[in-house]
Amino acid sequence: MTKQRTSFDSSFPIELTERTLRDLSVRVCWLTDLHLNMVSPGEVERFAASVVARQADVVLIGGDTSESKDLVEQLARLARRLRVPIYFVLGNHDYYYGSIEGVRTRVDELCRREPELHYLSVVETAVELTPQVGLVGHDGWADGRLADYFASSVMMTDDWLIAELIGLTRADRWERLKALADEAAAHILRMLPMALARYQQVLLLTHVPPFRDACWYAGEISNDEGGRLYCG
Repeated sequence: MTKQRTSFDSSFPIELTERTLRDLSVRVCWLTDLHLNMVSPGEVERFAASVVARQADVVLIGGDTSESKDLVEQLARLARRLRVPIYFVLGNHDYYYGSIEGVRTRVDELCRREPELHYLSVVETAVELTPQVGLVGHDGWADGRLADYFASSVMMTDDWLIAELIGLTRADRWERLKALADEAAAHILRMLPMALARYQQVLLLTHVPPFRDACWYAGEISNDEGGRLYCG
């Protein structure tokens, strides 16, 4: 299970223990931050072909697949092209030009039509990758609690392009962000103990890293100024 980098991949390396690699008797392809709305259909096709060539048994997608206007279309295209189970979460960009509630509803409906697609934020049981390895996940949300929210001058595009965040005061926006993050944390709190009780190893798929040491920008750990962007 080696992370293959393409022009679409995150710059983060993934560290897996030898034990996890040994337990994973399936071939897993991990993708994240694809932003397929920013490339041509031909580039999407070439990318899908490169994933197919890796002969993965399972594909994991860590969010920011596209934007709300064509997210469902892009996910459906990947499902039809890859023809393997795809377990995914959503990132903030997936909600751009739409609402969180609306996008999640449309994605849930898509998963009911496309049996290979599985949106982990609404899955209430751990996914069995092997008898030893389970999978859980949730979108996560950056809420600034690992930084100084009110001291930061950073404004995110989310604040203008996601319906639930538009027009809020700074204080009200923080309350909304904390509520979204708490929702994610509650899901993981329900799922993770059950998964760990059943599996020797558990993979947690999320878009926003929950630990500050994992929140990097421009080659460095995010400071208080940028912490709102990257820390869940």
